[in-house]
Amino acid sequence: MAKRSSAKLIARAALFVVTLALSACAGGMHWEHPESGQSNLSNDLAECGRLADAEAWRTAPLFPRHRPFGRHGFWWDDPFYDNDRFFREAELRDFCLRSRGYRLVPDVPTR
Repeated sequence: MAKRSSAKLIARAALFVVTLALSACAGGMHWEHPESGQSNLSNDLAECGRLADAEAWRTAPLFPRHRPFGRHGFWWDDPFYDNDRFFREAELRDFCLRSRGYRLVPDVPTR
């Protein structure tokens, strides 16, 4: 049984290293508006971030959540609670920027 678990651990570590190496090769992305370019980006990004943060906090659950096997807990003992809110905030910010005409485009590599 120990061989099987150590083989799984090695396979997972190798997958993690390969994923990390491939992500390092990927280029960056930036928001761009087809008409105004980058002129209003900082203002729109700040406003969309503020609106997304407020909406994510407003819709975050603040009540006990059912857990498997009858275990109940509140939001403060859920390690994934904040991550859910942050992912939702990012989705809302991206939606706000797209609704204003921005699109996410890859960076052009400089040589």
